[in-house]
Amino acid sequence: MGYLVKILGWCIVGLITGAGLTLINMLIYAVAGGIAALDGTTITPLNVSKVYIIGGVTGGLLVGLLNFLGRWTWGQAVLGIIGVTPMVLGASILYNGGVTDRSLTGMAVISTLGGTFLGIALGQEARRLFRRH
Repeated sequence: MGYLVKILGWCIVGLITGAGLTLINMLIYAVAGGIAALDGTTITPLNVSKVYIIGGVTGGLLVGLLNFLGRWTWGQAVLGIIGVTPMVLGASILYNGGVTDRSLTGMAVISTLGGTFLGIALGQEARRLFRRH
């Protein structure tokens, strides 16, 4: 039962992350009064919000399932990559209009560069916070 609760917890973290990014997205869109460069594309505030929410929950689910990897520094890097990949892939598909070689290459590069450092930084901080005394 404890394992399922941890997975659910990571899904909630992903949902909160996606909701927070959605709020920032809506605020920027409202302040800018729309973005003329995006008119006529598939990039709308609603589609971006879907990517954030679905990508956040999916990333949280994957991190929750593979959370045991967080014991090691390399595992924290892998968790970071896995955690950001669904959101980055969704954004890449939205930007490129579908799954293409370009969207997959962009997803791999951004997920690896951003996720590696994010995973290690958050993993080290969690290790510091939850260290047993």
